[in-house]
Amino acid sequence: MLLYLDTQRNHPAHPNENFARELFELFTLGEGHYTEADIKEAARAFMGWHVDPRSGAFRVERCRHDEGMKEVFSHSGQFDGDDILSLTPEQPQVSHYLARKLWREFISDSPDPIEIDRLAGSFRRNDYNIAPS
Repeated sequence: MLLYLDTQRNHPAHPNENFARELFELFTLGEGHYTEADIKEAARAFMGWHVDPRSGAFRVERCRHDEGMKEVFSHSGQFDGDDILSLTPEQPQVSHYLARKLWREFISDSPDPIEIDRLAGSFRRNDYNIAPS
């Protein structure tokens, strides 16, 4: 799935929150495991990220990046998009969210909570590699 990064509407006065919201809600954390403040601050960190409409290539325009301090998941810094992508998997909910998604896709619509906890722990210990080391 291609996530849409819109630089036309992503500027300091009105950060585009779509990419941050999709990253957190659809792909890593699920609903209710982040705050609106996390979304707004992450959107600021992703400023300058976009897909070139002519080539389809990913680009980072440093001149459009918001260099200010941001707070995401109770961490503060002059974060950019790469920092947000590093902070996100540190959230304990990510391993549980991914384990449930995989369970529903490959095993059944009713995840076993004990097995989800076991799989989530394995994911975290193995740096999100599916095959245990």
